[in-house]
Amino acid sequence: MIPAVDDAPTPLSLQPNSAIANFQQALLRQIRRYQRYPEAARHGGLKGTVETYFVVRRDGTLLDARVQSSSGQLLLDDAAIQAIRRAQPFPSIPAGLPDRLGVRLGIAFSPS
Repeated sequence: MIPAVDDAPTPLSLQPNSAIANFQQALLRQIRRYQRYPEAARHGGLKGTVETYFVVRRDGTLLDARVQSSSGQLLLDDAAIQAIRRAQPFPSIPAGLPDRLGVRLGIAFSPS
């Protein structure tokens, strides 16, 4: 079943205003607090950026999280999704923005 257009999350990248920019920064700060560089990756000196996509409801509930573009390292890809899941609940979506937002976010991992 294909969701109606009104039910689809609005991508943050399509909403150019300061409320969006502030909300994106709040999401990034929240996720960074829960981001963990895997010990097994440290031993291998793995690094990379995982492009993620996740959907948040107005109250900060995470509805979906997935890898949009792999880092090439399954260990890092999994760590990125785990960080997003641990970071919930997210800040509430500000008034004036849609009830559900799709967020694209690159999460970088480095052994240093």
